[in-house]
Amino acid sequence: MYVKLQSGEKFDSPNDEKVSAILERLHPEYDARATFYADDDEWLSVLGCVSDGLALSQKSAGSKTVNYCPRMLSLSEAKTILGRFIRSDADWKTAVSWKRNWPLASIAIAAVIAVVIVSILVLLLLDLVKWL
Repeated sequence: MYVKLQSGEKFDSPNDEKVSAILERLHPEYDARATFYADDDEWLSVLGCVSDGLALSQKSAGSKTVNYCPRMLSLSEAKTILGRFIRSDADWKTAVSWKRNWPLASIAIAAVIAVVIVSILVLLLLDLVKWL
């Protein structure tokens, strides 16, 4: 278990006191994000600051999908969830509701590619019909 701040700072084996210090240190102008890693494939990320609220996102091991909490959390709510996460308590996942992050850019690119492919096929078909 380790924590990596937006600045690149890394802390190994975080405990509840370290979580509190990290969350209270977050600020939109510097170190706005802290990501807590269970391993390289599973993480819980906190973004924001104590005064404005904290946003959570997470990726589970074996999944390529990033999920996010649709509401801003208070410092105590974020500390509770992160405390459960660092203790490997599975209840952290059910402490808030999660929504799947659909990357809009990926969907738009896939739609454009599909339209281009269909257009090319239609033009080829029209050329074939004219040739016959």
